[in-house]
Amino acid sequence: MKKRSIQRVPNLSDGTIVDNIMRMKSKKMKAYAAFVYLFGNRVSEGIGLPKTEETGEYYEYTKTTKKGTKTVKIPKKILVPNEWEVEPLKAWAVEYDREKGILWVKGIRTFKRGGRPNRDVWVLESGFNEKPLIDIVWKHTLAVRKKYGDDAPLFNITRQGAYMAFRKELGVNAFPHKLRDLRATKDAVTYGLDAKDLQEKFDWANPEMAMYYGRKNKTDIIAKMRRNIG
Repeated sequence: MKKRSIQRVPNLSDGTIVDNIMRMKSKKMKAYAAFVYLFGNRVSEGIGLPKTEETGEYYEYTKTTKKGTKTVKIPKKILVPNEWEVEPLKAWAVEYDREKGILWVKGIRTFKRGGRPNRDVWVLESGFNEKPLIDIVWKHTLAVRKKYGDDAPLFNITRQGAYMAFRKELGVNAFPHKLRDLRATKDAVTYGLDAKDLQEKFDWANPEMAMYYGRKNKTDIIAKMRRNIG
């Protein structure tokens, strides 16, 4: 089976992905999908990443390549109880500033840049196609706070559960990182953010990440030119 990549997943329009999220049957997964799409977070930044330890043993399988076959060894790992490499996002981290029309997620730890300070991400209520998803995330946040408290994990789900729900319920070969890609592209195309804007917003190490994720095609560029002329 070929390795999945963002390039092999169909490029969805903003309207299509919002419609697909709104149709998801699981309320929890719908809220998680809305969260990932609105804020462009990594999976681990939303649901956490448990610590693991290697057992000293390996899984082995045979891989066939153009040069022949070879044996691949993957270290076996076990979970370390009650310890986290990245803590799950807590319910208190989400705030809705209705006066300014902004939904905030505050103090997210950037997993791949552990030495960096935590960052804040946001989405504008008045933005294109944002309000329905904002309402889903905020309603979910309030429900978690009421039932479990402010310090409870916002999304008590596993990485495997998230991937399975996305493939099953979004109706395309989608996965959480694809929604991150779509978010950056929307910020670049719809809101006109340049590479430096995207780098600052997503706290990427270099602008090349923004150039990769914030891709535009000719239609997007023509539409931007027309907006600027108008």
